[in-house]
Amino acid sequence: IEREVVGHFARAIAATRPELEPASLDKPLAMLLFGMINWLFTWFKPGQPLDYPTLAPLVADLFLNGVSGLHITPVIRPEGEQTHVT
Repeated sequence: IEREVVGHFARAIAATRPELEPASLDKPLAMLLFGMINWLFTWFKPGQPLDYPTLAPLVADLFLNGVSGLHITPVIRPEGEQTHVT
């Protein structure tokens, strides 16, 4: 099933960026995305200062646009702490 999931993501990447197909980058990029997500458990502590709803768009934006393409805007949490989301 893991290969199927990677295949689905690779096809989605290829559909989004067809120019990557000749270089066969769709599968490596899918694996990089999964690697980025799979290592969250080693450092992510929800609420300090990010929570899952805040982190999810950051991951997507980072993957789709790179670090220089992140769209960060400040958000004030109910408890008064400031955080940033895309």
